[in-house]
Amino acid sequence: VTVEAGAVWDRLVEETVNGGLQGIECLSGIPGSVGGAPIQNIGAYGQELKDTFVGLSAFDIEKEKFVTFNKTDCQFGYRESFFKKPESWQKFIVTDVTFGLKKDAPPAVKYDSLKNYLAEKNLDNPSLTDVREAVLKIREAKFENPKEVGNAGSFFKNPIIDEGKTKLLKRKYADIPCRPQPDGNYKCSAGWLIEQAGWKGKKYHGAQVSPRHALVLINPEGKATAEEVKELAEEISEDVFNKFGIKLEPEVQYIGFE
Repeated sequence: VTVEAGAVWDRLVEETVNGGLQGIECLSGIPGSVGGAPIQNIGAYGQELKDTFVGLSAFDIEKEKFVTFNKTDCQFGYRESFFKKPESWQKFIVTDVTFGLKKDAPPAVKYDSLKNYLAEKNLDNPSLTDVREAVLKIREAKFENPKEVGNAGSFFKNPIIDEGKTKLLKRKYADIPCRPQPDGNYKCSAGWLIEQAGWKGKKYHGAQVSPRHALVLINPEGKATAEEVKELAEEISEDVFNKFGIKLEPEVQYIGFE
């Protein structure tokens, strides 16, 4: 499936689910465009864009010509890609993206919160539509609608820590959510760390940590400046490091700052 970059991401998910195409159903409800999705390597509830990515076309601004990128070229990582690196940032304009989706394949249900939601609804063999609707409901409960309350979704990446650090944290905080990764490291919940550090719901000038989900920074009255949001993020990151010894990295891209 090849889609123009300006298409609304969630519209693509909706249409592929309705067409019985499996592969991006868990990425339902993510705001933004199709062209922006590979820049961030968007991911949620056990799926990432790279899982179904085939290639993209882009316009090289410096060379003034169209170029193509395959999966290897894009250098996908956790909320990372070639396009976010300093040497390539703002040098390419994505024009279309191609995905490899599966026809009539069962949906991917890997994430615990998604499994639990479907189990509560007695959906033992959920359809693609069931999974999409479940993801939308979970997101609705966890995140403020960016059309109503200014936010950029998850503000920080979930930190990746080694096994030794994970064991040390588990001894002190038995309930800390850490998911094993294929490389032997563990992905720790940034939202849990921020909440345990006491930041959930706290305000900083016009900005605020969401009272729903500590991983989200919001502009509740539309009066916060970008600097205030950035300062709040830095205060949180420093406090989490002091308490847990884990450095949080922003998932958002800062623009207009040195």
